[in-house]
Parts: sequence; C-alpha cells; structure tokens
Amino acid sequence: MSWNHDVTITTIAELIGTMLLLIGVTATIYGTKKSGLEGIKIRLVQGAGIALSLMLAVYAAQAIEQTSGIDEKKLTGWVNPAVALFAGIGHGFNNEFENAAIVASIGAQFVGATLGLFAMMGLLYIAQMNNPEEKETIKSLFSVEKENISSIVKKDIFGEMASSFIFLGGVAAAAVFGTASVVLAGFIVGLSIFLAIISLGGKFNQLFNPAAGFATVIGSLVSNKSDKKTAFLRYGLTLIGNISAAGIIGVSYYGLKNI
Repeated sequence: MSWNHDVTITTIAELIGTMLLLIGVTATIYGTKKSGLEGIKIRLVQGAGIALSLMLAVYAAQAIEQTSGIDEKKLTGWVNPAVALFAGIGHGFNNEFENAAIVASIGAQFVGATLGLFAMMGLLYIAQMNNPEEKETIKSLFSVEKENISSIVKKDIFGEMASSFIFLGGVAAAAVFGTASVVLAGFIVGLSIFLAIISLGGKFNQLFNPAAGFATVIGSLVSNKSDKKTAFLRYGLTLIGNISAAGIIGVSYYGLKNI
C-alpha cells in the first residue's frame, strides 16, 4: 500500500469515527437531560454513555483502517485532535506517515464532529416535529448561560487541565498496551474518560476533545437562549487547558520512552 493511500484511509476513518462519537455523545446528553437525573447519578449515566460512544468510535475508525489494508502498527483511532497531538509529541514527530496523518486527521475530526452533532440533533428534531416543547429542548441542547469571566477562567483552564490529565493519562496507558491488544487499548481510553466525568464532571466544564467542543459551540448557536460570547470564550479557554495537558502528557510519555 502507498503512503498516500494510508493517509487518505486514516483521514476518512478519523472523520467517520469522530462523527459516530458525536452522534453517541449528543444522544447521551439529550437522554440524560430528559431523565431528570442529578448529581452523581447523571454523571454516571453520561460518563457511561460517552465512554461507550468513544470506545465504539475508536474501534470503528481502526476497523476501517484494518479492512483497508493498513498495517496494525499504523492504526490510529484518535477521533480527537488532542489525542492526535499527544501521539505526535509522544513519538517525537519522527514518523513521516504519522505526521501527515495528524495534520489531515485533525481537519477531518472537526468536520466529522460537526456532522455527527447536527445529524443527531436533526434526527431528534424530526422525531419531535409535532412537539414544540421538545423541539425547543433539542435546539437548546448545547446552549450556554452567561458567566462571569473570572469564573470561566478558573473552571475552564484549570478544570479542563485536571480533567484532561485523567483522560490523556489513560490514553498514554492505552498507547503502551495498544501494542499488545487494540481491544484493551480502546477499553482503557473509554474507562479513563468515564473516570474523569464521574470524578470532576460536576465541578468543571469539560472539553476533552477540541473537535467535539467546536461542534457544541456551533450547536449552541441555534438556540436563542445561548450566550454566544460566553460559549466562544469557554471554548477558547478550555482549549488552552486541553492542549496544555496534551503537551505535558506527550512530553512525559516521550521522556519515559527514551530514558
């Protein structure tokens, strides 16, 4: 297989995988909002739904790559720009194929996330076409309330760093075990995001995935109740925390590998 073929297939796999992830995440958030659950109960249900969606997305992306003839050592299943960045930093950006795949996949992940979110919101909207109250609930699924800037800074930069350390720490562990078992690696990634959500989800705004975060910001624009300035500010600040965590975990992983 040619180098260009592998990069193309990986890009398609990342787009489809991220789209499936956001379909699952959007359905989970809608379901839990309608459930009336609160506190640890809603975090458990959301954590389980998002973790399963992530695992399925990772497996789907890797299955597309494998069935297209990509060598198992080249499998990605990142479905997340922060994870792709971690992979590049963790490997010292010394792999030409991976570097090209990272650049192409990050763009595909943003497209896939936005398509997945609006596909599920659209399906839910059509299903509730005759129910005005439910239609408004769907439109405001990702609406953001106005917040004080100092509060946003504390919750979004430092809270996101704390949450991403848990998640990306799991990704680093998956990178180690992934050489032995792709299935085990996917499970570890799902477990790590589940733990991050149930432990810190009630205290901080959590991004984990810059592509998913971008999609939710775009999704918030369809609601008249959403404060647009707060939505974009929150995204920018959580992005700083998320990318910072990816960099720190990536450098640490690279350092431990090369001691």
